[in-house]
Amino acid sequence: MLWNKNEKYTLVPYELEFEPFLNEVSEDIEKVDISEIDTIVVPARKDGFEETFIGENCWHHIRLNSSMIPKIKYVAAYQTAPISAITHMAEVKSIEQWQDTNKYILYFQMANFRGSLQTG
Repeated sequence: MLWNKNEKYTLVPYELEFEPFLNEVSEDIEKVDISEIDTIVVPARKDGFEETFIGENCWHHIRLNSSMIPKIKYVAAYQTAPISAITHMAEVKSIEQWQDTNKYILYFQMANFRGSLQTG
């Protein structure tokens, strides 16, 4: 449709009903003290998980707020379907900028690598 500045348009007001996301459960959730957060959970498909997380002892392309970098001590790998669970954790040795992006790469301390957290 082309705009014709000579035509008059009538706006018809209507009412929107807004329900905040997760409004019914927010009362049951404890407030998290952000200073206590020291772990980042990363989603991992099977191929990337085995090649990078296990094979290279790192995980990259992670978007982090720079204020969180000094607080991150651990990384947890959430393997996607069909596993759909956090299966491995590692202690973070260092965090560096990933190439020329606003993302980061986490390198692990393998001596503290914890695998197979599946229960069942």
